[in-house]
Amino acid sequence: NKEMKPFKYSCTIRGHEADVRGLCSVSNIPNGFISTSRDQTAKLWTSESDLPAYQQKQVFKGHKNFVSCVAVLSAVSEIYPDGLIFTGSNDHNIHVYLPGASEPIMVLSGHSNAVCSLFAGKHGTLVSGSWDKTARLWLVDTSGMLEGKCGMVMNGHSAAVWDTVIMPEQQGLVITASADKTVRSWRAGKCLDVFKGHTDCVRGLAVISSEQFLSCSNDATIRRWSVGGQCLQTYYGHSNFVYSVAVLNDGQEFETSSEDRSVKVWRINESDSNQTIATPAQSVWKVIVLENGDIAFGSSDATIRIFTRAHDRTATLEECAAFEEELSNSRISQEGNQLGDLAVNDLPGRDALEKEGEKDGQTLMVRHNTVVEAYQWSMAEGKWVKVGDVVGSNATGKKTMYQGKEYDFVFTIDNEDGKPPLNLPYNLTEDPWFAARKFIDDNDLSDGHLETIADFIIENTKGAEIGLGKPSEYADPFTGGGRYQPDGQESTTAGGHDPYTGSGRYKPDTTGSNTRHEGTDPFTGGGRYMPTAADIDEVIKNSYFPKDSYILFESCNVVAMLDKLKEFGSKCGNDVTDTEMESFKRFTHSGASPTASDMELLWQGLHWPNEFVFPVLDLLRFSISCQPATTQQICQNKAPELLVILLTHIRSSVPANRLLSIRILNNLFKSPDGNAFLLAGCSEVIDSVCSFLPSNPNPTPGNNKNIQVTVATLFINYGVLIRSASRGSPAIEKMRAPATTLCIRAVVRHLEKFDAFVPEAIFRHLVAIGTLIASDQVALQSARSLNAQSIVKKAADYHNSTDKIQDCSKFLIQIL
Repeated sequence: NKEMKPFKYSCTIRGHEADVRGLCSVSNIPNGFISTSRDQTAKLWTSESDLPAYQQKQVFKGHKNFVSCVAVLSAVSEIYPDGLIFTGSNDHNIHVYLPGASEPIMVLSGHSNAVCSLFAGKHGTLVSGSWDKTARLWLVDTSGMLEGKCGMVMNGHSAAVWDTVIMPEQQGLVITASADKTVRSWRAGKCLDVFKGHTDCVRGLAVISSEQFLSCSNDATIRRWSVGGQCLQTYYGHSNFVYSVAVLNDGQEFETSSEDRSVKVWRINESDSNQTIATPAQSVWKVIVLENGDIAFGSSDATIRIFTRAHDRTATLEECAAFEEELSNSRISQEGNQLGDLAVNDLPGRDALEKEGEKDGQTLMVRHNTVVEAYQWSMAEGKWVKVGDVVGSNATGKKTMYQGKEYDFVFTIDNEDGKPPLNLPYNLTEDPWFAARKFIDDNDLSDGHLETIADFIIENTKGAEIGLGKPSEYADPFTGGGRYQPDGQESTTAGGHDPYTGSGRYKPDTTGSNTRHEGTDPFTGGGRYMPTAADIDEVIKNSYFPKDSYILFESCNVVAMLDKLKEFGSKCGNDVTDTEMESFKRFTHSGASPTASDMELLWQGLHWPNEFVFPVLDLLRFSISCQPATTQQICQNKAPELLVILLTHIRSSVPANRLLSIRILNNLFKSPDGNAFLLAGCSEVIDSVCSFLPSNPNPTPGNNKNIQVTVATLFINYGVLIRSASRGSPAIEKMRAPATTLCIRAVVRHLEKFDAFVPEAIFRHLVAIGTLIASDQVALQSARSLNAQSIVKKAADYHNSTDKIQDCSKFLIQIL
């Protein structure tokens, strides 16, 4: 398809002195668009021809703070044939300009905090969104009097309104996106629907048609919605905040910009992006489509970059080489890439770049002399593109001295132009909200900055929080030593113990009915499963597979978990009352049946911010293992929503949330309702758990030992379920074949990356494939078609010091 060919570099526009935060095309000026910046100006840019070159045509002045957004109202009267330009600013005002004038001809006042979004509709209407938690509809009289008045205020969001759009042909239907994690629809000032699904601030909106729109979020996802409130699709691919989204090609495609230094291009009906454009800037704040079909994006490095599909607007070879050189010379924070203190010599050399990438945007870190280089795979160009050198950060543990005291971090905050920057010291043992509060008090800042500063601390220190230290531990950023560990134990349904958490792990009380024996490996230790000879035709008898019982994660330090839940509820503004604590406790009582209000409370807890939600996830994990009623209620009433929450956490960058979400999935195998849930969502579940696992020994979120082993356990449990599904209901049995194929492909794919997985994870993958192919000729043929025998041999050769891998692989090789 000619119109969907890759975008190529066209040009870079330099002219602003600070971050470019807003962009808007100007329909009645050929190739024209307007940019807004933290340098307190807006600028009009035009191109005189189809050549990749833009000139500054006009500078719009007058704002007293950052200019964050812009909208253009097309000509609606003979008096203003060139239309009107609106800019919104952190000075709380909206300025109105004529295209050829540098000073505003009108100021719209009413918001009590920064104006962060503008959208111009038809007939002189304008919608604005603000940090004051409201959206406003403005009526601009363009008959000659030129006056603006607020037609209505939309109240209802509990945090900043980050973006607004007006839906076409929907009788004034307004959509708003907010930092309260919701999207709302409004008509005549009244809220019609609340769209829930995102798990973090919703940053941007884009109209697809009169019936559908897109939203993007800090949770790194994009969602497609119907105006009736249904989430039609969720798109995954970014690894950090997604700031903006724009529709192109008549709604067939869209583009997104992110804090992960990239712009991605997507096809509306496909789940993966089909092009990733890496940038030298850390933050890509805004992306738009120009009138000629090119895309423009504004970034934190004060530039605007243009990419095109038109051959005559593509940059020259010399200009493309200069852009690639700029990209190559950029510096990428080691913290954001989870390199930790890994030695450079442990990374592969540049020869690793000879192997093709597996998907667009895939990242690979390689060693060149003493430098760590980051590359991304470009499907469009069919090559690895260098996106920068990885540099160190304070996450490695080096302290910084500030005012006589050592801190893990000392951030420089540029709060107001013309004044010296402020220093924000922070230690990982501090509560980020308390640190933000102290910073505000010490510097006499507005309380309105509290959430922004706390979020800044959390985001910029997350690489040094949960997930560092020993593989089996959680690093609690608030309490330090003696911290609560959400879950460190597994069992089979017949009993057993976690064979991989190591010494010092939490040891459960053995006075209960479900006694566990420390050190017992559920595969090879005392009390392991021993299969019977019945119904096994193809399998050579062995003590490893097939498994006929689920491996669950059932242990819990209930007191510590509930204490942490109460503490974190307070920290994120959701104080847990004594009555609510009793409700939470009911989820820990074996055999109890939670009430409807109990379930609603749990559901609200699952929507807490990412950095505070893990005790709630742990409570759900434990409750599913001991209360059939919890699984029944949540799977029968909230199955689609639960799947979205778990998959979002699995794809997130918070290791604790990822690990617990996968363990929740494992525990769901315990009940019939959970079985139906897991088979129905098999494709999405497997896609999510495979999305972050390592493709090489480089440090990635997938290199976490516990996560690798928990994912492998999930495949074993799917194998057990699939074997039992042949004796289940017709509806369940119908889902058995596609689930088998998905699991076989995923397991073989992981085994193929044998050098990137720890031995225990490799072993469990071997058990999983053995369980899947046992007595199933179709599964066996599927594994053989994927050359599984050869892959198993290579994995066993690589992990030749682990006896159970050697033994198990011998049985598998004979079958395959």
